[in-house]
Amino acid sequence: MSDKTPATCDVTGTQQQGAHRWKSLCTLLLSAAPFCVACIACGMTAAPRPLNASRAFPPMAFAQYSVNFGEVPPMPVIDAHFDFVNRSSGPVEVLGLRPSCNCLQPHLMGDRTTYKPGEAGRFHIQVRTANEPSGPQDYLVEMDYRGADEQVYSEIVIFRVTLPELKVTVEPSEVLFYQLSGEAGTQTIHVTDFRDEPLQVTEVVCDSPHPSFVVGEAVIDEHGRSTIPIQINIPEGLPPMREITFINIRTSDEEFSQLQVPILIHGPLQSEEILPASSTVAAPLPIDSTDVPPDADGHEQP
Repeated sequence: MSDKTPATCDVTGTQQQGAHRWKSLCTLLLSAAPFCVACIACGMTAAPRPLNASRAFPPMAFAQYSVNFGEVPPMPVIDAHFDFVNRSSGPVEVLGLRPSCNCLQPHLMGDRTTYKPGEAGRFHIQVRTANEPSGPQDYLVEMDYRGADEQVYSEIVIFRVTLPELKVTVEPSEVLFYQLSGEAGTQTIHVTDFRDEPLQVTEVVCDSPHPSFVVGEAVIDEHGRSTIPIQINIPEGLPPMREITFINIRTSDEEFSQLQVPILIHGPLQSEEILPASSTVAAPLPIDSTDVPPDADGHEQP
């Protein structure tokens, strides 16, 4: 038994030494790997990306693509504007401003549509709060324009505002008269005041000579809201015409001294005109809706 014990110890020691050498070799190879990779990379020829793969910028750039007024105090009209500049090397032509709703009525400052390289421009929007729901509101405007390369571009900007609680509304927010056969027509709009001391309608006028108006008595509902009906009458025998203007409702209230509603009057058809699918639009009872401001004044935003 004593003769076999030393032999066993020698074999075990030899195995341990072999494992230690193999572990040291692996460690050496792993530590040298980064150096080998670096040498291989240095020997490779770099292939730069072609310049034409870079993204080209559009000709127009806006100072702000999003304007946020946050919560505003009660006011009949909110004015905002967006500034832009032609950063291209050629002239650009603005083709149109497309709002997300008719309540904005965007218009270019000075009615300019063409801008030379480096020239700046501005367009205004107005939100009339009388017919707008309270709470956070997002309004978008898309500007279409043509660059010097004859390509048509589009840029979208957004106006954010938190409107106060409803005070005064006008329903419907627009009035359409299609007198295609020359007949007379009548529609009714409603001015609703949600406040404890409601306004009074003192006068209703319009730039068009065709409509006439009859202001009715105020009706108080179970919630204490005052609603004043205004009847709009269009006479028979209109000439062939298509007219868009505004109804101006003047009131006794200083804050909402004038409410405006767009009106379209379409007389009998010309021979080349196409008959629309519907020739009458019913006037609904007062509900939450969207107003259409007509103002084209370029007021500065706060």
